Amino acid sequence: MLGDEKDGPKALEATERALALDSEDTGALVMHAHALRATGRFLETEGVLREVIRLAPDHWYGYALLANWLWRIRAIRSGQANGGQVRRQDQDAALREAGELAQEAIRLGPEAVFAYEVAWLIADMAGNRTVADQLDEAILRLDPQHEQALARRTKKAATAPGVNAAQAATLYADALAAAPTPRRCAAAWTTPPTVCCAASAGWPCSASHSPAWASTCSRRRARPSGNCRCRWAGGSGTSSPWP
Repeated sequence: MLGDEKDGPKALEATERALALDSEDTGALVMHAHALRATGRFLETEGVLREVIRLAPDHWYGYALLANWLWRIRAIRSGQANGGQVRRQDQDAALREAGELAQEAIRLGPEAVFAYEVAWLIADMAGNRTVADQLDEAILRLDPQHEQALARRTKKAATAPGVNAAQAATLYADALAAAPTPRRCAAAWTTPPTVCCAASAGWPCSASHSPAWASTCSRRRARPSGNCRCRWAGGSGTSSPWP
């Protein structure tokens, strides 16, 4: 499966062949970035994703994926240059740049949950709780059953000043009762993905055609449409929407 380390070399070879035929195929470039990461060439993904943005400047996914990986890439490079220690100024600069990319992804894809998830992670890494809380609310407006955002909101409410142990326990119990039930993935994974396993499990898919797997899945859609990528839990077949 694309992105798995064991299949990384095959995926890398396949994406290299695809790019030899069309070097400006943004879908192939995104898959190539994932293959590079799977084969231990993570630092090279920055240049590939910047090319995706150059070729598709109005598509949100390239910005979101680069934002999600850029601060990690910068941390690795800072550590390599400083005896294994990541300099604080390098981390701060990387988070600022990644945050700007994430905001651009949100501007271009205002209903793309993944863009908000990336922005939340960057705000959390930067210690900006106010922005992170605002992003959680935005995520929940788009996906009211978003497990991580619901859990964070519940924890915030349960640990608020004046909330006693019994009230906190009730909040956690209510959140647990309302949590979505894991769903079994019935569709096969293909590369590129041609079936949305989330849709087959009851999560309709709204496709974005460039690249093919930059799709969003949510219960807000009336019917499945196009291609979609789903999270994979260690090959077990369970999945949740891939934003």
